[in-house]
Amino acid sequence: MSALKAFGGGKRRPINLFFAEIIIALLFFSVSGAVIIKVFATADMKSQQSARLERVIILAQSIAEAYSESGDFNMAAELVFGDDLVVEKPAAADSNIGEATLSIENGSVYLRAHESRVFTDAGELSNLTVIFTANEDEIYSLECSAYIRNRGEPDE
Repeated sequence: MSALKAFGGGKRRPINLFFAEIIIALLFFSVSGAVIIKVFATADMKSQQSARLERVIILAQSIAEAYSESGDFNMAAELVFGDDLVVEKPAAADSNIGEATLSIENGSVYLRAHESRVFTDAGELSNLTVIFTANEDEIYSLECSAYIRNRGEPDE
């Protein structure tokens, strides 16, 4: 019995239970805090992705509307982006197929455009595929067409 008293096994002290309870409460709050911080960080990331997708959709729709009138991607992109237009790989002016890459939002989002043209006696049919990517992942894509009668020349 004297050996138990020497190691503190004889009488329980209430202060030890208080410290144990405080340690358990701190552990619980620290784990809860870590989970809450992770939830808020994930929610913030999803909010930023949603806002970026909304901006990209509006840009794609604007490009499609401008393209349906002109039938030329360069004119449509210049109308939509204005001075912010930075073409990294310009479209080939000679061929019926053109590709362009634009940098948007400080280089975090890229716009790839693929344009093809079909000429007939009645007019010109231009097809445009617009693909927005971020970190090599596709965010949004849109296909649109423009028909220019008699290649834009008035009827005779």
